[in-house]
Amino acid sequence: MQEHPIPQDVTGYKFHIVGNMTLKQFAEVGAGVLLAIIIYNTNLLIFIKWPLIVLAVGLGGMMAFVPIEERPLDHWIVTFFKRLYNPTKFYWRRETELPFALKPQKKTTKIVEPTFEIDLTPARTERIRQYIESVKQPTAEEPWISEEKSRVAEILNTFETVEVKSVDSQSQKIKPSLIPRIRNLLPSQKPLTHQQTVFQSENSIIKQDSMGELNKIKQPTIEQLTEEPTPLSVSKPIDTSAEKKVSVNKQPLSKETTFEDQPEEQMINSTQANQFKPPVELQPIQPQNAVNTNASLPFPRKELAPNKIVGMVMTKDNKLVDRAVVTIKNAKGQVAGAFNTNVLGQFFVSTPFPNGTYTISVEKAGLEFPQASLSLSGEVVEPLELRAV
Repeated sequence: MQEHPIPQDVTGYKFHIVGNMTLKQFAEVGAGVLLAIIIYNTNLLIFIKWPLIVLAVGLGGMMAFVPIEERPLDHWIVTFFKRLYNPTKFYWRRETELPFALKPQKKTTKIVEPTFEIDLTPARTERIRQYIESVKQPTAEEPWISEEKSRVAEILNTFETVEVKSVDSQSQKIKPSLIPRIRNLLPSQKPLTHQQTVFQSENSIIKQDSMGELNKIKQPTIEQLTEEPTPLSVSKPIDTSAEKKVSVNKQPLSKETTFEDQPEEQMINSTQANQFKPPVELQPIQPQNAVNTNASLPFPRKELAPNKIVGMVMTKDNKLVDRAVVTIKNAKGQVAGAFNTNVLGQFFVSTPFPNGTYTISVEKAGLEFPQASLSLSGEVVEPLELRAV
């Protein structure tokens, strides 16, 4: 079978009647002429009849021989009416999403660098050898460069060089001192001139004056020791013969026995008693009114649990108070929790409180809230309603 030198459209072949005129073109021209004859035989006015005749003949000729964008005019007319009565509609269809494990993974391909063939012909090799030999040869230095270097060297020789001496650092080890230091325990204030020593027994209470004579003895001062201790010196024994001896009677003292320094003794005894007296713990003031609860407040029932506190803060006009600080204190006055209200005036406690009595107070700028008490006993607590006064 002999092939055609130029490919032809075999499937879209059109039968030609006269020259390049196809059967379709002939029908379109004939339809235009036939329509013009029909209009000519009508009883229309002349200035209406002839424009219609020219329009019919021209439209038939344009449909047959004048294409627009490589398509005949009849194609555009038919397409216009199809799109006019059949608009384009888009239908959305949900596609199933594949799991991550079933999605195709992108394979990383390594970029292979192209290999260049090296030209090792004799001519190329000789040129490379000549270039390498030319690079090895040192270039001749310019005369002005050598003169400049010699001038700079002469200027630098006029200055003295500074010798840097290295200092050998030696670390000194200091041994810790093992000598204990003695603290001065003597009071800074003037010692008391008189003090009573009280002996208690089963049958009698004996008071003796012991500090009167001992204050007359000079107390040796304690000198602070330095790193090198001084040799110890033997102190002279204290003569205690001058100390007053006190006789101990078995019978108790009578009420008639009086002392001259009795007011001073009472003052000393009272100060000593105050020093060893335990501090008094101040109990916090508990509010008298109990907190109000309201089961109709908008809280979900799942938030209510035993000893779990939730509530809402409002003004006296039933307006919500946001960003108010709600403080809960226990019976000892310690803060057990502090919370901020949200936009709806609500506050929530995530963890239940232990059983006991608590004091609830609210702080908000421009508003005043009374303190209220709340007792927890392991039961479900209804939402609290805290109102301003």
